[in-house]
Amino acid sequence: MRNRSFVFLIVVFIIMGGGYVWTRWGQDRPLDKVGSVSIGASLTLSPVLVWIAQDQGFFTKAGLDATVKQYSSGKTTTEGMLSGEVDLSASAEFLAVRKSFVHDTLRILGTTAFVHQIQLLGLREQGITSVGDFKGKRVGVRLGTNGEFFLARLLTLNGMVRDDITWVNLPPQKMADALAEGVVDGILVWPPFVQHIQQRLGDRVVAFDGQPGQDYYYLLLCRQEWLSAHPVIAQRVMLAMKQAEKWIIDHPEAAQAYMAKKFDIRPEVLEKTLAEYRFKVSLPQMLLTAMEAETRWLEELGHVQGKRVENFLDLIDFKPLLQVAPQDVTVLR
Repeated sequence: MRNRSFVFLIVVFIIMGGGYVWTRWGQDRPLDKVGSVSIGASLTLSPVLVWIAQDQGFFTKAGLDATVKQYSSGKTTTEGMLSGEVDLSASAEFLAVRKSFVHDTLRILGTTAFVHQIQLLGLREQGITSVGDFKGKRVGVRLGTNGEFFLARLLTLNGMVRDDITWVNLPPQKMADALAEGVVDGILVWPPFVQHIQQRLGDRVVAFDGQPGQDYYYLLLCRQEWLSAHPVIAQRVMLAMKQAEKWIIDHPEAAQAYMAKKFDIRPEVLEKTLAEYRFKVSLPQMLLTAMEAETRWLEELGHVQGKRVENFLDLIDFKPLLQVAPQDVTVLR
C-alpha cells in the first residue's frame, strides 16, 4: 500500500509540475532552457507559424535555442530533415505520405495550417480561358509534391487524362520566368509565388482553383530517433507554435503587416489570400482521410516504393501536442 501511495504522489507531482510549466508561460515569463533545435521551412505562407515563432521570439521564450533554415519547397525541406540536415521540417501531408513508404521513422507532430490556395495559372495569349484549354499545353509543376497530385486530380475533374498535357518539372522559384518567357503555357503553384506572378504578368495570366473541393494540410515532421532522444524539446516546439497561432489571433493587424513584409505581398492582396488559410496547430481526423486518398492515388500510378503504411496512426506521435493543447487533438485513436 505504501508503494502504491508513493507512485500516486509521483504521478501527481509530474502532472502538477507539467501544469506549472505551462502556467508560467501564461504569465509571459521565459521557461527554463532545454536545448537547441533546427527547423526547415520554405519561405511561404503555409509554414508561417514557424517563421513567427522564430521572429517573434516564441521559441526563445519556450526555452529553445532554435534555428530556422530556409528551403526552396516542402519537398526539399523534408528531404533535408530525413537526411539529418535539420531536426524538424514543415511540408504538406502529401510529402509525409510519399516519404513514409521508404522512411518508416518519419513522424507527424501536428498541423501548421489548413490551406486552399493552390492556383492553376495560364497564359491568355495561348488561348486559355478555361481548365479544358490546357489540353495539349505545357504545364509547369513541382513533381513529387502535392502539386502533382492536385494537377492530376484537376485534369480528371475536367475530363482529361495525364497524357493530355506535357508535364514540366519546375521548382516554384523558376515558374515566373518560365511562364513569362513562354517556356510553359501554364503553371500550378501556391502563395506567395501566385501573387508574385500575378503582380508581374498582370492581365497576361488567368487563374483557376487548383484544388476544388479539397483542402490540404501543412505539417511539422521529424524522425522518430530524434523525437525519442528529445521529447521535452518536441513539447516546447509545439508550445511555441501554439503561441505563434495565438499571436495571429490576438494581433491580426500586426500579423498581416508581418506577413506582407516577410513574403513581399501587397497588404490588399494578402488580405484576400488569407481568407483561404487557417493557421492552426492540431491533429484532426480529416488529416487521415486526406492521407488515405493520396495513398490510393500513388498506388494507382505505381509510385509506391517500399512498404505501404497500414495504419496512419502509426505515423503520428500525439504526445508533444497532447502535453500542450489536448483539446486540439481530435484524431480517433
